[in-house]
Amino acid sequence: MKIRKLTFTAVTAAMCMLFSSCAGEAPKITEQSEAVTTTTTVTEETKTEITTLAALASEEETIIKEEPKPLTVALNAYGNTCNPFYQSGESEEFLNDLIGVRLFARDRNGRIIYNGINGESRIFGGKYYSYTGISDVTETYNEENDETVYDIRLRTDVRFSDGTVLDADDLIFTLYALLDPSMSNVSDIQGINIKGEVNYRLNSSIADTLTEEDISAALAEEEVQQRIRDTIVMPVLKSEYEWVKSLYGDNSYSVYTEAYPNAKDLMAFFYSVDSEYNSTAVADENKVLSDLADMYGGNYELLGSMSEGDVAYYRTDAVICAIEYLSEQAEENEPVSSISGIQKTGKFGVRITVSGSNPSVIYELGDITVAPLHYYGDESSFDITKSSFGFEKGKASGLISGKENAPLGAGPYLYERSESGVVYLAANEHYYKGKPVTANIEVKQAVAENAVAAVSDGTADISYPDGSMKTSEEIDSANEALEKLYAATISKDGYGYIGINARTVNVGGNTDSAESIALRKALATAIYLYRDASVENYYGDVGIKTDYPAALSSWLGEEYQKPYSLNTDGEAIYTEDMTEKERFSAAKAASLGFFEAAGYTVEGGIVTAAPEGGSMSFQAVIAADGTGNHPCYYALDAGSKLLSEIGITLSITDTADASQMWTIIDSGSQQIWAAVWETGVQPRLSTMYSGDNLYGIADEELDECIEISAASKDNEELKTAYGSCLTILFEEYAVEIPVYQRSDCVLFSTLRVNKDTLPENMTGYYSWIDEAELIEKK
Repeated sequence: MKIRKLTFTAVTAAMCMLFSSCAGEAPKITEQSEAVTTTTTVTEETKTEITTLAALASEEETIIKEEPKPLTVALNAYGNTCNPFYQSGESEEFLNDLIGVRLFARDRNGRIIYNGINGESRIFGGKYYSYTGISDVTETYNEENDETVYDIRLRTDVRFSDGTVLDADDLIFTLYALLDPSMSNVSDIQGINIKGEVNYRLNSSIADTLTEEDISAALAEEEVQQRIRDTIVMPVLKSEYEWVKSLYGDNSYSVYTEAYPNAKDLMAFFYSVDSEYNSTAVADENKVLSDLADMYGGNYELLGSMSEGDVAYYRTDAVICAIEYLSEQAEENEPVSSISGIQKTGKFGVRITVSGSNPSVIYELGDITVAPLHYYGDESSFDITKSSFGFEKGKASGLISGKENAPLGAGPYLYERSESGVVYLAANEHYYKGKPVTANIEVKQAVAENAVAAVSDGTADISYPDGSMKTSEEIDSANEALEKLYAATISKDGYGYIGINARTVNVGGNTDSAESIALRKALATAIYLYRDASVENYYGDVGIKTDYPAALSSWLGEEYQKPYSLNTDGEAIYTEDMTEKERFSAAKAASLGFFEAAGYTVEGGIVTAAPEGGSMSFQAVIAADGTGNHPCYYALDAGSKLLSEIGITLSITDTADASQMWTIIDSGSQQIWAAVWETGVQPRLSTMYSGDNLYGIADEELDECIEISAASKDNEELKTAYGSCLTILFEEYAVEIPVYQRSDCVLFSTLRVNKDTLPENMTGYYSWIDEAELIEKK
C-alpha cells in the first residue's frame, strides 16, 4: 500500500483554494493553445504560504511502503519437512498441497476432473462450479486384452516455482520413483497393477505370469514361511514392542502397565498366541520377541488379525516373498529394467496401461504429486531409451535426502524457510493459475484444544479445531459480541455406524429369517430414534448426520428412504410435526411391533417373553474412553432406556481402549458395536460387507452389487448398485445403523481474512487450499 504525504496535484488544489479565499475572487482560466494559464491577484499576506506550498510540490515524492501481512495458519501437528513422494502426517500433507500440484483435479464430491486444461463445470449443492487442473486424461478399457489405458496430456504452461517447465519427463520420473522397490512401504500406487510394474519391482520377468495357485503353493513352502517370519513378522513385532514400551507413563493404559510392570510381559500379553507361554520366565526381551515370532512363523494372516484387525493386511508383503522365491527357482527368469505400462507419448504426454478394470486406479493416479526431475533426480541420467530414469534403481527412497527442509513444487506457494517453529511460504509467481493474492503464508502449531482461541485472539488466521460440542460452544462464545469467526464443516472419508451382528442377534440361530430381521429392526428402531441427538451432543453445530453407509451421500439422492423410519406395516413412524414426546411414543410402538413380528410375547405395551431361540437381553460394546466420549454413545444409552421401558435389556460395555473392543469384535462374539468405516470417493464395499464380514451376513444379491460397484465406471449403474446395497443392509438384514459422517472443522477469522474470497461449499475433497491463489488477507 502506498501513502503519499503530499502530491503535486494536492498542492495545486490547495493553492487555488488559497488564492480564492485570500483574494476574494475565483481564479481566471484562459486557454492558449494546449497550455493553461491561471491568473489571479495575490496579496503580500499569502506569499509566504504560496512559497511553502511550492516548496512542498518541488520535493521528491515520499512513499511509505507497508509490508503485506502474512496469512497465518495453525495446524494441530507441526512439521517443517515435506516431499512430493509421500506424506506421513497432517503437516506434511498440508505443506505438500500448497507447494506441489496433483496430477488430476477433483470436484467437491471428490470425483476426477477429466478435462483439467480447459476446465469442467460440475453441480454441487444445486450450483455449478468450475474446476481446472494441470492435465487432461482419457480412460479406455480394452475388453479383449482386459486392460485399461490412461492417456494423460499435461498443460504446457505449468512451471515449478524456480521457473522450470513441468513436462512428461517429470511425471515419468515421479512414477518410477513411486514404483521403486525401496518405496514399497510408502507408495500408494504400488499394487494398482500397472503392466510390468511387478516384474520391474521384483526384477523378475516371470513375476506377472505366476498364478494364484503358484503363489499359494509357494506360501506353504518352508523357505517362504521363514522369509515371512524374518521379513514381515519380526519387524512388525519389534515395531509393536516400541509402542508397548511407550505406554508406560500414560495413565490411560495404567490398567495394563500396572498388571505387567515389565514391557516384555505386556508385549507377550498382547501378542502371544500360546496360552501356556510364560514370558516372566524369560529374562531377555529379544528372546521374548523371537519366541513370539516363532509362534506366528509364516502365518501373516494371524499377524494381521492381531496387529491390524485385518487378516489380509500383510498379504501383499507375503506374496512378494513368494514371488521372489519362485523367481529364484525359475530357469528362464531375466532381470527387468523398465515398466512396460508406462510410455512417453510426447513432450507433455504419458500413457499408463493397467491390467483389468478397477475404478479406484484413476484416483490413486490423480493423487500423485508431480516431482521435478531436475531437482530431486539427475537429469543427466534420465534416458528412457536406455531404461534410465534419473536415479539408481532401488534407491528412490534417498531422493529427498538433504531436501526435506527445501521442497520444490509447482503449487501456489514456494517453501522459503523454517525457523522457531514456523514454516514460511511465499507466493509462487510462476503458478499456472496466477500468482497468489496473498504474498506470504506462515504455518505454525496450535493444538486442537487451543485452535479456537488461536484465531479468536489473533495468533492465527486459520486453524483446525476438533469437531465437537466444546468447539461449537467456544465459537458461539467468541462470536457473541461480534461475529469474528467463520467455521466451515468439512466432511471426511469415512463414517461412524452402529453394527448388529446377525450371527449373534437372531431368533433360533437363523440369521436371515423374517423373525430375526424383525428382531434387529426392533433394536435398530429404538437406537436410531436418538441418532440426531447423539451426533449433536458430541459435535454440536459442526456434526454431520448421515443416513447412508460409506461415502454414498454423493451418489444417492433424497429419493432413498431413511433407515428404520417405517413400521411393520410399511408406514412412516414419524411425521415432521411430531413433538419429542410423540416421536418417543411412535418409536416405542414401532419397536414393540417388530418384537411381536419376531415372535416375542407383548402384553400391555411390554415384552414379557422371548420365543424359542430368542433373548430378552443384548450387549453393546463401544470404545468411548470409559466415559461415554463417543458420537454414538448417547444413541446406545438412550436407546437402552427406551428398550428397558418395554422389558428389553441392552447393556453397554464402554472400553477405555479401542483394542479391547476390537478383541471382542475379532472373536465374532459381539452383538452390537459402534465403529468407523474408512471409505473413499467410490466406496470399496467388498472390504465392508463381503466374505467373513463383521455383520455375519452372506447374500448372493449383495455380493453381485459389490462386484458391480468394484468394477463399474458407469455412474447410473453404480447408483443402482449402491441403492440395492442399502435395501439389503437396512430392510433385508437390518445390520447397520449409519450415525455420522466424519468431519473436520476449519476456522477462519473474518476480521483478517476476506470471507468473500473463500470457496463456497468446501468439502473434504475441495478446500480453501484448492483456491489458495484467491484468498485475500485483510
